[in-house]
Amino acid sequence: MDDSVKPLFPVPSCVVFGRRRAAQKPMPDKVRAYFGTLPYRDAPEEIADRNLTLVEDAPSPEFPENVAGSEYREAFRNGATLFPRMLVFVERKTMGRLGADPAAPYVASRRTNQEKEPWKSLPNIENRVEAEFLRPVLLGESILPNRVLRPLEGVVPIDRNGETLDPESAANRGFDGLHGWMMKAEKVWNDHRRRDMGLISQLDYYGKLSAQFPIPPLRIVYAKAGAQPAACLLHDAHGVIDHKLYWMIPANELEACYLAAILNSETAQLCRTLSVSWSMGSKRLRQGNVQPDYSTL
Repeated sequence: MDDSVKPLFPVPSCVVFGRRRAAQKPMPDKVRAYFGTLPYRDAPEEIADRNLTLVEDAPSPEFPENVAGSEYREAFRNGATLFPRMLVFVERKTMGRLGADPAAPYVASRRTNQEKEPWKSLPNIENRVEAEFLRPVLLGESILPNRVLRPLEGVVPIDRNGETLDPESAANRGFDGLHGWMMKAEKVWNDHRRRDMGLISQLDYYGKLSAQFPIPPLRIVYAKAGAQPAACLLHDAHGVIDHKLYWMIPANELEACYLAAILNSETAQLCRTLSVSWSMGSKRLRQGNVQPDYSTL
């Protein structure tokens, strides 16, 4: 049922019937199509039959992934899955009259009322951590249209070249502070995790953390969620991007400004609203190896 069938949903609608089998099959290239105007919403079947024209074996409409899309479709990546938050995000602790060691500050888990169990009830992790592993982290709440707000600080166990460091590798390279923090963090993770995955694998899930290194001097990011579009430029070769943001490396400042202008526009907001409506209706299609593309560019 395409846009000509009214009144109905404000997007094309369909139903797919199938059987669960061991081997997957492609979506059919022929469909049963309906055209016409209904007298009112929720019309019963007998009234719909009288008002709609049925066409058997109509050509299947193209799904978005079969349509030539934006060249930026594959350019953006999702940020890193930095969770549980208490094992990553930290606050610096005041250390007596002499203050903290700037080369290895003493930090503790940053706590919020948004934490969930079991992490919410666990005590803080505290330890010295070498300053090179304390990085600003940008979340969705860290940006506004064309502006960066204050990022959070996190313990990011990865070197400048993108090599992740577990407790053993940190100790072997002489990073005693990071070694101590990761030892404590791994114990908490192993005692309370709900999946058979190590902490480093969790933080670098699908390589979404290590892919950000070496960090380029110019990036563009946009928020994964929010009532209004938000995108901005990052002139920062130190900060790490959380999974609440998408990011890419533009060719130059001009391209970055061009993309930010589009992503912050009202048109992008409308496209995102429509893509959410489409994604709700296509949830079952995705389970049938059909992945709609929601590119707004």
